Parts: sequence; structure tokens; C-alpha cells
Amino acid sequence: GKAPAEEAPLYIGAQCAGAFVAAGVNYAIFSAAIVAHEAAAGIVRGSAASAASYAGAFGMLPNAAVVGAAGALLAEAYMTSILTFIILGAGDADAASVPAGAQPAVIGAAVAALICTFGPVTGCGMNPARDLRP
Repeated sequence: GKAPAEEAPLYIGAQCAGAFVAAGVNYAIFSAAIVAHEAAAGIVRGSAASAASYAGAFGMLPNAAVVGAAGALLAEAYMTSILTFIILGAGDADAASVPAGAQPAVIGAAVAALICTFGPVTGCGMNPARDLRP
């Protein structure tokens, strides 16, 4: 069945809270390595060199040589909609558009194709909660 529309804000909030917690856990795991790397390379915390040395480690950063922030947002929305369409289509038992048991392979192939296409452009997060992180 379909989830009630009034649950959407709760779901979105849970996704964003999960992204925030995951970012904190990742930072806790890697913080000592970041400090050691910055010390070894003579990088000052908070400088452009510091940000560049770990660009993309904790989130998706667009490839500035290929696309700007607005283009990256549109690309992420586009690939998320493609993935959502494929998941909903593959999971629709009434339409029988995908043979029974083949849904994971179809969805996995779609994810692989999207990553190969958009990975170099945006990192291919395919998750707005991940892209709009804290």
C-alpha cells in the first residue's frame, strides 16, 4: 500500500536526521586520520586546502569542472527520479513488467548505470537527504 501523505514530513525528517547522525559517526571514525593528514601536509584546519583535501569524504560534492551547484541539484533530482521510476516499475506486481525474482537485478543494473553516468559529475548520491546534508 501507499503511505499516507501526512507521514511525508516525518519520513523526510527521519531521513535528514539519519544523514546528520551518519555524518557525525563518519567524522568520529575519521577525525584522527584527518588531523594526522593535515599535520603531515601542513594544512591549516578550515582553510581551502583543508576542505579540498577531504572534498567528498563526508558528502557528495559536484565536479566544478563539469557542473555548478544548480546543475548538480538538477542532475541529482533527475537521477533520483529515474531510480524511483525504475524501483516502482520493477516492484509493480500488477504490471508484471519485470519477471518475478529479477527485480533486484534490474534495480542494481539501474544503480550501476546511474553511477557510471553521473558519478564523475556529482558523485551520484541519488538521495536528496544525503545531498542536502547538514
